[in-house]
Amino acid sequence: MPLVECIDCGEEFWREPDESWKVRCLDCWKDHKAGQGGLKARLEELEGEVIRLERENVLLHQRLTELKDRLRFLLFAVHPDRNPGHVEQATETTQWLLTVKENIHQWH
Repeated sequence: MPLVECIDCGEEFWREPDESWKVRCLDCWKDHKAGQGGLKARLEELEGEVIRLERENVLLHQRLTELKDRLRFLLFAVHPDRNPGHVEQATETTQWLLTVKENIHQWH
């Protein structure tokens, strides 16, 4: 049985001639396996996070579409031409809504 060096800790350990796949001592192999379990759990956690974020993205897209539709109507409703008795306020509100519309356009 040859004596080989562990690739992780450098300690020597015995392995059978047909066990060339054994590159770690028993303690390092156990640590490595535990680490892989941790990586698998982390991967599953991240996959769940991706699914959650995709759902949130769909909801945000729906809300943004609704906001754009409502904004279109608000611009129509407050336009100074439609509010001759309140031209100054209608103009300011229309300008503010156009700024909001531009910001929404940048998000989408």
